[in-house]
Amino acid sequence: MKTILLVFITCVVVCIAIGKYHHVEVTTTVIHDTWKNEVAYTRIRETPLVVATTSVPATLLFVGDIMLARAVESRMKELGMNYPFEGLQSTLASPDVTIGNFEGVVTKVHYPTPNFTFQFSVEPLYLAHLKTVGFDVLSFANNHTLDFGTSSLSYTHTLCGVYGLVCMGSPTGVSSMSTHVVETNKYRIGIVFVHTLYAQSNVKSLEAALELLRGVSDIQVAYIHWGEEYMLTHNTSQEVLAKTLIDEGVDAVIGHHPHVVQDVELYNGKPIFYSLGNFIFDQFFSSDVQEMLGVHMKIDDSEIVYTLMPFSSFDTHSQPHHANDETATALRERVLSTLKVDSRVNVASGTITVLR
Repeated sequence: MKTILLVFITCVVVCIAIGKYHHVEVTTTVIHDTWKNEVAYTRIRETPLVVATTSVPATLLFVGDIMLARAVESRMKELGMNYPFEGLQSTLASPDVTIGNFEGVVTKVHYPTPNFTFQFSVEPLYLAHLKTVGFDVLSFANNHTLDFGTSSLSYTHTLCGVYGLVCMGSPTGVSSMSTHVVETNKYRIGIVFVHTLYAQSNVKSLEAALELLRGVSDIQVAYIHWGEEYMLTHNTSQEVLAKTLIDEGVDAVIGHHPHVVQDVELYNGKPIFYSLGNFIFDQFFSSDVQEMLGVHMKIDDSEIVYTLMPFSSFDTHSQPHHANDETATALRERVLSTLKVDSRVNVASGTITVLR
């Protein structure tokens, strides 16, 4: 009997040592501050039952605009709900957290969007499918989440909760919906969601939001809807806001909206990705609108590695896939052209390495 007990104890110790058994923990907390703002705080992680013997990096993937209406909806009805995601299925599902900008809302009565119109009503099953293919966090800080008024936006938020999606960001300014913290492994990543197309964000409100965010996160990222459509380089207002955010402690600025990929800059050692371009959209009139970037972010105790992932939808309308070598090389060289001599940047691999 003692021998059997000893063998059992030994097996348990070995299993604990190698971290064999895991469970998934997903919790959400709202943290309040005296200025009446709040940070939504979510843990999305696979947690070992014991302390791991090595540090596991955290990985995040940011992509640009996701529009599942108009001609994209027509293709999904014809070719299947998964059509837009087939080219990047494993890429979206692999990171700990995948983030995109959701253009449109779910209405209680669905209105298919006619061609050449710009109010994007999305089928509820399409929103749910984003979770299925790997998305965890969606931004509503853009110019289409009020296409059908505040009631439809509220309804869409409710569905996000039902489908297990975190949907954050205000279309009208900085609010309690503008900040969010995701914890994956042992790292807490704070994200501030900003929309500046109609008016510049109130700097004091942003400062207050970031101050609160710094108190509950290790790393902060600004995810911003801004800039001029179809311009391949950023404008002055983008640059001013990006540098202001970095001066306030943000570790990276990642932009979307212009429908094309814009340049990348380093300021005080922190990267600014001015625009990732479209991700899923129904624009095919030029090569620029069919090229896009993902930004893969790998965080460990000593450094953050940002990897530019060139995608394209050439010949696969509204279905992005990894760009071929020629397209990928040209895109990386274009957006990183001013950073070629920076030792932190490897243009060939599209990586930017920043020490923590």
